[in-house]
Amino acid sequence: MLQSLEQSPPEQVAKPGASAVAVMGLIAVMGLFLSIWLVRTDVGKKQETTPAVDSGTSSPTAERPIATPAEQPLPHPPVSAPSNDELQSEQVVGRWLLNDSIRREIDIRSDGTATMLVKLDYLSSLIYGSEMTMQLTWQIKDGLLSHTVVSGVPQANVDRLTRDFGKTRSYRIVSVSPTELILESPSASREQHRWVSVK
Repeated sequence: MLQSLEQSPPEQVAKPGASAVAVMGLIAVMGLFLSIWLVRTDVGKKQETTPAVDSGTSSPTAERPIATPAEQPLPHPPVSAPSNDELQSEQVVGRWLLNDSIRREIDIRSDGTATMLVKLDYLSSLIYGSEMTMQLTWQIKDGLLSHTVVSGVPQANVDRLTRDFGKTRSYRIVSVSPTELILESPSASREQHRWVSVK
C-alpha cells in the first residue's frame, strides 16, 4: 500500500488563468470604489449634522452673552477735591481785626457778605469822620480776596471814601490759619496786613 501511494503521481494544482486574474482585479477595484463612496457618504452626513465653526473668529468666550450697557454697573463719579479757593473761603469765615493806624474789624460770613467797622486816625477823621460801618460782599478767586462796599453809615462819609479809593479792594492771601490771616496788597508796594482772629 505504501508503494502504491509512493508511486501515484502527485495531484496537479490548477493555476489560475488570465481571465480569473482579470476578474479578481475588477473585484478589487470595485471594492476600492465602494470603500471611497462609503467614506464620502459618511463624511457628508457628519457635515450635515455638525454645525459649521468659523475658524479663527469663534472662541469659547464668543458664545457667552455680552452684557448690554443697561446691565453693566455704572462707575462711581470721581470725587473731586475742593479747590484752594474753596478751602480758603471756608477758612476766612469769622471775625478778624486789623489794628494799625486805622482800626478795622470785619465779620466775614459764609453767605458772601461781611460787615466792617472802621475807626479812623485823627488826620483821616478830618475828611471821612471818626467812624463808619460798611456792608460788603466778598469772594476769593485765584487766591485773591476781594470785597466790595454795598452800603454804609454815615452814608456821606462812606460815599466820599468810595469815591476816593473805589468800592472794590483786592488782596492776595499769603496765609490763613484759625488765628491769623495775612493779606498782601497787589500794588507795587506789596504791603502786607496781618489780621488776627477775634473770638
